[in-house]
Amino acid sequence: MTRFPDLVPRELREQWKEDGHYPQTTVFDSFTAHTDRHPEAPAVLDADGPVSFAELLRLGVRPDDVVAYQLPNSRLCCAIDLAVVAVGAIVLPFPPGRGDRDVRALLRRSRAAVVIIEDHYPDVDLVSQVSASCCTSPESSESRCSPPAC
Repeated sequence: MTRFPDLVPRELREQWKEDGHYPQTTVFDSFTAHTDRHPEAPAVLDADGPVSFAELLRLGVRPDDVVAYQLPNSRLCCAIDLAVVAVGAIVLPFPPGRGDRDVRALLRRSRAAVVIIEDHYPDVDLVSQVSASCCTSPESSESRCSPPAC
């Protein structure tokens, strides 16, 4: 017995396959194939407009970079996870409501290249938290990078 049994009846899955709705690939494989075929397609959409996969790369998101985000649970989190992984970067979600010290320590230790945050969060100045965390190495007083892109 598998740890996570498939809850979709086999007959229904076969019908989806016949109808062309089920490509028999993982979500991530389908997503990365789409990314490769359509780099200018929107990777993330929000009230300010779309960000394409190519724009993520132009923002400096590269394979093995860390992209941190502090957002309430939403479908945007899923979109960010897939988009970041599709360009080969590492996703670092951290929950809203963390204290200044936690945020600073997390972002410094992770060396996040990009930080995605809400404009507002009740009683917390997220922009100041993130800005204060930027890029002085705990091991020395030397600056090791410019502040993460927000």
